[in-house]
Amino acid sequence: GGGGGVSGLRDHIARLLPDNALSGFDLDTLSIMLNAPAPLLEGYLGQGGPLFDSFSVLGGYAVKRTGLALLKEKILGAITDFHGRSPSDRGIRDEDLFKTLKPEIPHGFGAEAASLMFKSCLIEMAREALIMREGAISWLPSLRTSPEPSPDMATLALKGLFSAPGFSSVNMDEIRGLPFGKEELERSLKGMAGRGEIVRLKENSFISREDLEAASGKLVEYIKAHGGIKASEMRDILGCGRKLAIEILEHFDRERLTLRKGDIRVLRGLETVSK
Repeated sequence: GGGGGVSGLRDHIARLLPDNALSGFDLDTLSIMLNAPAPLLEGYLGQGGPLFDSFSVLGGYAVKRTGLALLKEKILGAITDFHGRSPSDRGIRDEDLFKTLKPEIPHGFGAEAASLMFKSCLIEMAREALIMREGAISWLPSLRTSPEPSPDMATLALKGLFSAPGFSSVNMDEIRGLPFGKEELERSLKGMAGRGEIVRLKENSFISREDLEAASGKLVEYIKAHGGIKASEMRDILGCGRKLAIEILEHFDRERLTLRKGDIRVLRGLETVSK
């Protein structure tokens, strides 16, 4: 029923999509329900246009813009509260922000999808200059007036370790090998971790956030193309040692991006895909 063609499509989508921000349909499901190719839907919804300007695409999900605007308001509110509570902290970490707002997010779909959409929303807000972002930390632009403390020598030396080319982790022995006192190094390490610049993979090993985000991009791409990934395949696509490939995969298991089945990892939420 309903009008044919493009406006009919719009009416169908409007009926299917709830008004709440973080509930929507992933484009693949929507394309099956509407019998319309996903790229076509993404074109209509992503670019808006006069007919589709009440929708948006967020992290591969179609959502209503009213709901999206509501979510952005809530995120701004939560970041403002955080600055009020922790004036000395530069910004709030994604996972803390997500935890704060979780009650606001309907559980229409899994935590992984919600967190992916949430992250896409933060990235969009940063593009619109509503918030500032670096690594996995967000803060309000109005707080940029306080000058960033210039990094001390120990932090600069640590940054040097972490910016080695290729995928590599940095272990405590390498860190302790830097010509600084133990307390100073630990303070710098804690600062970098707190700002989301580095991530602890194991008790003894750390990796830069940039490397980890690049690894997650390659991983998702590979699993989507091949259905799953083995540690040896991870090692090959990253060009790193097997030990590091396994540590990175275990990190993504803990972050609930991947699910381990025997010696193969699949993406959570796509467990049905067989290799």
